[in-house]
Amino acid sequence: MPSEAAPAPKPWLTLQTIPRGDSLVIECRGWLTVEHAAELKNHAGAAIPATKHLIVDMKQLERLDSAGLGTLVAIYISAKKNGCQFTVINYGHQIEHLLDLTRLLPIFEPPHPH
Repeated sequence: MPSEAAPAPKPWLTLQTIPRGDSLVIECRGWLTVEHAAELKNHAGAAIPATKHLIVDMKQLERLDSAGLGTLVAIYISAKKNGCQFTVINYGHQIEHLLDLTRLLPIFEPPHPH
């Protein structure tokens, strides 16, 4: 009798926006993948005009694919055009490696005090 593989988990993403002074933090939980990349892009796009600093918190992000990376770049460009600082925080080792490999890490890190 052949063994059946467990079904693959379904992709999901939840977003929660938290005001923090002059900043807005978007907490991402789940998967920032092709299935949900537009959801974050639209959510962030609506937030950018209302804040000076947009922060995407990835502490509870389990998966990131190329569509998710593209979305982060699109948010960065939109924020920059609107005079809004954009930062990505609390990403895990695998996401950090991916951002470093694609040379995107420096544009998403918070500025270091001089």
